[in-house]
Amino acid sequence: MGILVVDDNQANLFVIQHILKRAGYKDLLTFSSAKDMFQHLQGYSPFSADIKADVILMDIMMPEMDGIEACRRLQQIPHLKDIPVIFVTALEDSNKVAEALDAGGTDYVMKPIILLPLYACLSLLFSEMPSEHAVILNTL
Repeated sequence: MGILVVDDNQANLFVIQHILKRAGYKDLLTFSSAKDMFQHLQGYSPFSADIKADVILMDIMMPEMDGIEACRRLQQIPHLKDIPVIFVTALEDSNKVAEALDAGGTDYVMKPIILLPLYACLSLLFSEMPSEHAVILNTL
Protein backbone atom coordinates (compact mmCIF):
# COMPACT_ATOMS: atom_id res chain seq x y z
CA MET A 1 0.00 0.00 0.00
CA GLY A 2 1.43 3.36 -0.98
CA ILE A 3 1.30 5.97 1.74
CA LEU A 4 2.37 9.54 1.09
CA VAL A 5 3.25 11.63 4.15
CA VAL A 6 3.28 15.42 3.75
CA ASP A 7 4.58 17.67 6.53
CA ASP A 8 6.91 20.66 6.54
CA ASN A 9 8.50 19.49 9.81
CA GLN A 10 11.24 16.90 9.24
CA ALA A 11 10.90 15.52 12.77
CA ASN A 12 7.20 14.81 12.18
CA LEU A 13 8.00 13.10 8.88
CA PHE A 14 10.57 10.92 10.62
CA VAL A 15 8.21 9.94 13.46
CA ILE A 16 5.30 9.07 11.17
CA GLN A 17 7.53 7.14 8.78
CA HIS A 18 9.05 5.22 11.71
CA ILE A 19 5.62 4.34 13.11
CA LEU A 20 4.37 3.11 9.74
CA LYS A 21 7.50 1.08 8.99
CA ARG A 22 7.29 -0.61 12.40
CA ALA A 23 3.71 -1.53 11.57
CA GLY A 24 4.86 -3.23 8.37
CA TYR A 25 4.07 -0.59 5.77
CA LYS A 26 6.89 -0.49 3.24
CA ASP A 27 5.70 1.71 0.39
CA LEU A 28 6.14 5.13 1.97
CA LEU A 29 7.15 8.45 0.50
CA THR A 30 7.62 11.64 2.48
CA PHE A 31 7.30 15.19 1.19
CA SER A 32 8.12 18.44 2.94
CA SER A 33 5.53 20.42 0.97
CA ALA A 34 2.25 20.00 -0.87
CA LYS A 35 4.02 21.24 -4.01
CA ASP A 36 6.47 18.31 -3.85
CA MET A 37 3.57 15.90 -3.34
CA PHE A 38 1.78 17.25 -6.42
CA GLN A 39 4.94 16.88 -8.50
CA HIS A 40 5.04 13.23 -7.49
CA LEU A 41 1.34 12.64 -8.13
CA GLN A 42 1.48 14.30 -11.54
CA GLY A 43 4.46 12.25 -12.63
CA TYR A 44 7.22 14.83 -12.34
CA SER A 45 9.12 13.03 -9.61
CA PRO A 46 11.78 10.33 -9.99
CA PHE A 47 9.72 8.23 -7.53
CA SER A 48 6.48 8.50 -9.53
CA ALA A 49 6.60 5.01 -11.01
CA ASP A 50 7.73 3.39 -7.77
CA ILE A 51 4.91 4.04 -5.32
CA LYS A 52 1.22 4.44 -6.02
CA ALA A 53 -0.71 6.69 -3.63
CA ASP A 54 -3.35 4.71 -1.75
CA VAL A 55 -3.61 7.24 1.08
CA ILE A 56 -2.15 10.63 1.96
CA LEU A 57 -1.28 11.65 5.52
CA MET A 58 -1.02 15.44 5.44
CA ASP A 59 -0.37 18.23 7.91
CA ILE A 60 -2.94 21.04 7.91
CA MET A 61 -0.55 23.90 8.70
CA MET A 62 2.23 24.24 6.12
CA PRO A 63 3.83 27.26 4.44
CA GLU A 64 3.09 28.16 0.80
CA MET A 65 0.13 25.77 0.43
CA ASP A 66 -1.55 24.40 3.53
CA GLY A 67 -3.07 20.95 3.72
CA ILE A 68 -6.62 22.22 3.31
CA GLU A 69 -5.80 23.98 0.04
CA ALA A 70 -3.86 20.94 -1.16
CA CYS A 71 -6.86 18.72 -0.42
CA ARG A 72 -9.16 21.09 -2.32
CA ARG A 73 -6.81 20.91 -5.31
CA LEU A 74 -6.72 17.12 -5.13
CA GLN A 75 -10.52 17.10 -5.32
CA GLN A 76 -10.36 19.03 -8.61
CA ILE A 77 -8.12 16.51 -10.37
CA PRO A 78 -10.20 13.55 -11.61
CA HIS A 79 -7.54 10.85 -11.24
CA LEU A 80 -6.51 12.07 -7.76
CA LYS A 81 -9.81 13.01 -6.11
CA ASP A 82 -10.49 9.51 -4.77
CA ILE A 83 -7.23 9.24 -2.82
CA PRO A 84 -8.17 9.34 0.87
CA VAL A 85 -6.56 12.16 2.85
CA ILE A 86 -6.01 11.79 6.58
CA PHE A 87 -5.05 15.09 8.16
CA VAL A 88 -2.36 15.02 10.82
CA THR A 89 -2.61 18.13 12.97
CA ALA A 90 -1.67 19.77 16.23
CA LEU A 91 -4.60 22.17 15.88
CA GLU A 92 -7.27 21.90 18.53
CA ASP A 93 -9.51 24.32 16.63
CA SER A 94 -12.60 22.28 15.77
CA ASN A 95 -13.59 24.80 13.08
CA LYS A 96 -10.27 24.28 11.28
CA VAL A 97 -10.61 20.51 11.51
CA ALA A 98 -14.17 20.77 10.15
CA GLU A 99 -12.87 22.94 7.30
CA ALA A 100 -10.25 20.29 6.50
CA LEU A 101 -12.86 17.55 6.40
CA ASP A 102 -15.18 19.72 4.29
CA ALA A 103 -12.30 20.24 1.84
CA GLY A 104 -12.33 16.50 1.18
CA GLY A 105 -10.39 15.00 4.07
CA THR A 106 -11.40 11.50 5.09
CA ASP A 107 -10.34 11.70 8.72
CA TYR A 108 -7.78 13.27 11.03
CA VAL A 109 -5.39 12.32 13.81
CA MET A 110 -3.86 14.62 16.40
CA LYS A 111 -0.19 15.36 16.98
CA PRO A 112 1.72 14.16 18.77
CA ILE A 113 0.94 10.95 16.94
CA ILE A 114 -0.56 8.25 19.11
CA LEU A 115 -0.25 4.85 17.50
CA LEU A 116 -3.76 3.51 17.99
CA PRO A 117 -5.74 6.37 16.38
CA LEU A 118 -3.48 6.32 13.32
CA TYR A 119 -3.82 2.56 12.97
CA ALA A 120 -7.59 2.83 13.44
CA CYS A 121 -7.84 5.35 10.59
CA LEU A 122 -5.78 3.15 8.30
CA SER A 123 -7.72 0.06 9.31
CA LEU A 124 -11.02 1.69 8.39
CA LEU A 125 -9.66 2.88 5.06
CA PHE A 126 -8.18 -0.44 4.07
CA SER A 127 -10.74 -2.84 5.50
CA GLU A 128 -12.00 -3.56 1.97
CA MET A 129 -8.59 -3.61 0.31
CA PRO A 130 -6.61 -6.69 -0.74
CA SER A 131 -5.51 -9.17 1.89
CA GLU A 132 -1.91 -7.86 2.19
CA HIS A 133 -3.33 -4.84 3.99
CA ALA A 134 -5.41 -7.01 6.29
CA VAL A 135 -2.29 -9.00 7.20
CA ILE A 136 -0.44 -5.82 8.19
CA LEU A 137 -3.37 -4.50 10.22
CA ASN A 138 -3.89 -7.81 12.00
CA THR A 139 -0.31 -7.77 13.29
CA LEU A 140 -0.84 -4.53 15.21
